[in-house]
Amino acid sequence: MTVLELEARKASIIRRVLDMDDDKINILDEILQKLNSPMPCVFTKEEQRAQIEQGIKDQAAGLGRSHEELAEKYKSRTARKSSGCR
Repeated sequence: MTVLELEARKASIIRRVLDMDDDKINILDEILQKLNSPMPCVFTKEEQRAQIEQGIKDQAAGLGRSHEELAEKYKSRTARKSSGCR
């Protein structure tokens, strides 16, 4: 898309926005806010590598829990909640 085509597309969108009623403007505003806000749990490749490296170091140091330990921990929490215990 050329610069001229992009500018024409923007102008077309602006004209459409100017013709919208208040309800549609409010919806559009919400959408734009979501598009412009940072996405949750989005990591760069460098951040992902750093987390993986830290996980490997933690595992080598004996830190952390196995899948079975975590499953048992959360199973017991679920059982307590369903029985009314806190």
